Amino acid sequence: SLRDRSGEIETFAGAGPPLWQGRMVVLINRGTMGCAEVLATILKQSGGAHLVGLPSRGHAGRMEMLTLSSGAGLLTTDAFYSGMDGEPLARPIEPDTRVGDAIRRLDDDQPPSDLILERGLELLRDLETEPRQKAA
Repeated sequence: SLRDRSGEIETFAGAGPPLWQGRMVVLINRGTMGCAEVLATILKQSGGAHLVGLPSRGHAGRMEMLTLSSGAGLLTTDAFYSGMDGEPLARPIEPDTRVGDAIRRLDDDQPPSDLILERGLELLRDLETEPRQKAA
């Protein structure tokens, strides 16, 4: 849903069962914001996706341009999207499995994004051997 200070503005809902019934691993990092945070949150809350990486940016808001008397514009956030739990997406999303700069060795020349991808693929392979848990 989209909420402002006065309450809910708009609600979004899927029509029908999810098309993908398999396991999901979603990669996130500091560059994950806006619609990507909304998608990651929905996939986690409704599809049981496992989030891997670094905390997201923490901003999934609707932007509005206000015109000032001088003719200049001021870009503000007038509402925030929320997940199925109703909580506004105004803080970073924490991954279920944290991967990033802290695990890099000094002699490691792989960028952190590659490490996140590798860990996500590793977890997905591991999940194939475990029974699937239903999403809450």
